[in-house]
Amino acid sequence: MNRPRLLTTPELEVIRTAPRTGLEWPRWPLYVAGASLTIDVLLAWTGVSLFGIPTGLLLLAALFGWFALARHAEQRFFYRFAHWVYWRRLAITGLAALFVPVLTVALGSVIIFLLHQVQVDSAQPVQVFFGGLWFSAACAGSMVVLTMDRFIGLFRPLLRDRVLFVVLGLGTIALLTAFFSTSLIELLRAQLDWWSHSDIHPFQDFFELEELKLARDFLDGNLLRISLGAHIVSFLLALPAALAAIDKLAASVVEDLEPLGEAFDRVAQGDRHVKVEAGKSRDIEELVDHFNDMVSSLRMAERMERAFGTYVSKSVLEQIRAQHGQAVITARQVHASVLFADIRGFTSMSEKLSPDAVLGLLNRYYARVTEVIDEHDGYLDKFIGDAVVVVWNAPVAQVDHASRAVRCAIEMQKAITEMNAKGAFPEIGELEVGVGIATGNMVAGNVGDASRQMEYTVIGDTVNVAARLCGSAPAGEVWLNPTCAQLVDAGRTPLRSTALDALQLKGKSEPLVPYRAWPAPA
Repeated sequence: MNRPRLLTTPELEVIRTAPRTGLEWPRWPLYVAGASLTIDVLLAWTGVSLFGIPTGLLLLAALFGWFALARHAEQRFFYRFAHWVYWRRLAITGLAALFVPVLTVALGSVIIFLLHQVQVDSAQPVQVFFGGLWFSAACAGSMVVLTMDRFIGLFRPLLRDRVLFVVLGLGTIALLTAFFSTSLIELLRAQLDWWSHSDIHPFQDFFELEELKLARDFLDGNLLRISLGAHIVSFLLALPAALAAIDKLAASVVEDLEPLGEAFDRVAQGDRHVKVEAGKSRDIEELVDHFNDMVSSLRMAERMERAFGTYVSKSVLEQIRAQHGQAVITARQVHASVLFADIRGFTSMSEKLSPDAVLGLLNRYYARVTEVIDEHDGYLDKFIGDAVVVVWNAPVAQVDHASRAVRCAIEMQKAITEMNAKGAFPEIGELEVGVGIATGNMVAGNVGDASRQMEYTVIGDTVNVAARLCGSAPAGEVWLNPTCAQLVDAGRTPLRSTALDALQLKGKSEPLVPYRAWPAPA
């Protein structure tokens, strides 16, 4: 069966049911029918028993082979016209049911003629005729399925209702066949009885009156056996119709479910832009509706997450995912590193530029700086006007947080220098930034009302020191507090820093010795 085809729309790919096409012919029935015919002809021609193989076994094998071929031929015929309108499809199926037996009789006659030419007496032509009967009866079963889908399908019944109606239709066919055969026997019996009491009958040139009386007596004496045989024949004729109808019904259900399987695979691979077309049954249609609603909810959730991710750091988003969507991150004291970066002369610069020019300049600056922060796995805490606040070791644990912070600050200064050299800020010529980093204990957690709006941030004396160092650092330099400098200098790949003169920072009772990490000391 073909894979469901995808029809692309501007937003979603609709997965629809694809009818069966390109069914391959089975090989074993061809081999069985051909081999049994060949062996039967050789045995009849030569009169030699080949390995003691009885003729009846060969005929039975040939019969099964022809039945299998007829079944597959009817399937190919049924799906070949699947794209036709209902009435044309029903008409072509009915014509095939009527005329195929005639064609098989003609084919059997040709085979008999050919076998007669080689002086072989074989029952193989009878097997061909039985194969044609199987094809004809299978077409009748297909007509039942088409009729049920046409008229019952208008009301979109449940799948079990479709099965029930198909079974009832097949039962009706079997009963009608049995009634027809019984009626035919009774009609023949009555006609023989009438002919046996009449001097004139239509077959007087072929049969004597006594022969007709004998036929009547035989029919009267074996009426039960003949009726039973007629019912068996009726059952055998109804069997292909039942198998064909069940096969078509099962294929219809599978065709309705295949798009769902394809869609589940697509969703499992991360694709949320799929939609399944409704099936023929109401229960399958409801299942498809539930699936489409589920995918729509997943699609909306991903859109909301992407929108949320533009306001929240990737590390915080990962933390919330790890907590299965619980946005409250427990406050805790951490030993972390915090970075402040501030544009020098921004206030006077913003007074000279239009609001659009100021925002354009900031967005170009923030876009590049954010890339550098992501490269060093920093948590972008917030933008404060022209200042950037970044944290390491919160909310995600990072053993080398001090080294990450210093390397990020140096890369930020290098990136700004490159942007200045390329003329990225034509409004002011060049952009200058001072950076301060402090490492120490601080409190990290959510701030705000959990029912309205929260913000994950860090607070404490270490954060204040970083802000003060940033304000004191000259443009283009990176200053560290002593704790950060010690951790960086003690690392496996130490970053060199230089101690500067002690500063009296606002809010601190004792002077603090800053360290300069960039420009790197000679």
